[in-house]
Amino acid sequence: PFDHPEYGPVEMGGWGKFGSRVNPRFMSMEVFHRNMAFTLYHADQMPLVKMGESRVESLGGDMYRVQVDIRNERAIPTITTRAMTTRAVRPDILSVEGGVEVVSAGWVQDKNRPGKTALVDQKELDRILVRNGIPGRTTRTIEYLVRGRGNMEVTYSTVKGGTVSTTVRVQESFPADRLVGGRKGRSDASGIGHAEDRRLPLLARLPCPCLSAGGDRPVSVRPAAAPCASWPARRHTPAPGAVARCTPHR
Repeated sequence: PFDHPEYGPVEMGGWGKFGSRVNPRFMSMEVFHRNMAFTLYHADQMPLVKMGESRVESLGGDMYRVQVDIRNERAIPTITTRAMTTRAVRPDILSVEGGVEVVSAGWVQDKNRPGKTALVDQKELDRILVRNGIPGRTTRTIEYLVRGRGNMEVTYSTVKGGTVSTTVRVQESFPADRLVGGRKGRSDASGIGHAEDRRLPLLARLPCPCLSAGGDRPVSVRPAAAPCASWPARRHTPAPGAVARCTPHR
């Protein structure tokens, strides 16, 4: 008992909910159902990590800025505050592998607004320890400053949320006006607009109007075996015996 200064000895504590009282039998199913529903919902809200979008920007001098979104789609964070304080679980690990050199790394505060990047103060930037994890229903954006080109594999590993990874292709992008229709990465059935064609001028990737609708037999041009001089961007050789009735292309 506790010796209260005013009331004297006081018995402290109490009985458990089911210590002295058991629900009537007809009410037990309600208790079981509510307990089951909470348990399943709690399990469904365990952290679930997914990789989001990635962006690459060329800075010149073989330097690139790479941003990768990492999101937690559930309500429970990958590392709770209690687990972080007591160090009950290891930190999340954000690693990078590939043919690029990581010069610096940091967390973007808001990817939709320009602002400062919180730099990561660790020696091994290709293996970052994320001690506070990813909060529930939150997307965090990591930004790398890398040197070199090639494939860059970004992996995020957690104890409770699993391990996910994505591969980012670090290479120089090309202006939109040099691509067909001004759209990067789009192509039609003939393959125009693929990555291997992006360095060519626009006219060099178009079919010559000297060709027929089928695209395999010349119907205009000059003496046999003479190249079509009016379409210098892509020269072709007519079939022997073709009718010499070539007209200038406009």
